[in-house]
Amino acid sequence: MAGHGHPAYKPADARFADTVKKIYEQFDRVVGRTLPRVEAGATLVVMSDHGFTSWRRAFHLNSWLRNEGYLAARDPNLKVEPGLYANVDWSETRAYALGLNGLYINVAGRERHGIVDPGLREALAREIAAKLLKAVDPKTGQRAVTRVLRREEYRDRGHLEIGPDLVVGYAKGMRGSNESALGKLMPEVVTDNTEEWSGDHCMDPDAVPGILFTSHRLKKRAERLEDLAAAILAEFGVEGFPARKD
Repeated sequence: MAGHGHPAYKPADARFADTVKKIYEQFDRVVGRTLPRVEAGATLVVMSDHGFTSWRRAFHLNSWLRNEGYLAARDPNLKVEPGLYANVDWSETRAYALGLNGLYINVAGRERHGIVDPGLREALAREIAAKLLKAVDPKTGQRAVTRVLRREEYRDRGHLEIGPDLVVGYAKGMRGSNESALGKLMPEVVTDNTEEWSGDHCMDPDAVPGILFTSHRLKKRAERLEDLAAAILAEFGVEGFPARKD
């Protein structure tokens, strides 16, 4: 469902204009039916793991890396792009994108065809992150990326070492393209999203916040989804699982 102003919007879609509102009302009724059935003093938690918003513009991250000189194509003039990184020249590629939000440095000894000295990985990641934060959508003049987290900023608690070197948080309305996620190099960096999947949440978390409602103040604060399990356990008197402090 593409709302008015979306590149994929069609006048016939107007019949769905109130759909999102009706879904909220539907779940509000569920909460309304639940509350009278909750025992006095019990805790009721209503939460979402993330929000959702319109996805209007697609950012081809691998194409951006190519244009910025971090990724090299075997044949820059290829008429039909095969995807799956088949047109990537790994011997000249220092960084590449994988999935919707992940960006990897092509580190020697880690990647199969890595060329970047491990000691230079972090500096290169910082350089790319700084440039991404300056990327602008040529159609709207607005920032395309509003947050970039380095590995050192998002990894903790023993996360696997196979995660991205950078996690890219796109601006509201912008999302990483399906083509780039699968290693396809597109001519342009930013294009309209005209797919049937017209909304998404794989953006800067601040652009798609979730919700958390509780029937009373929790004993342990839960400002993030990953803190909620410890907070609920604390309601049962189970301690020893501290919430994040940062």
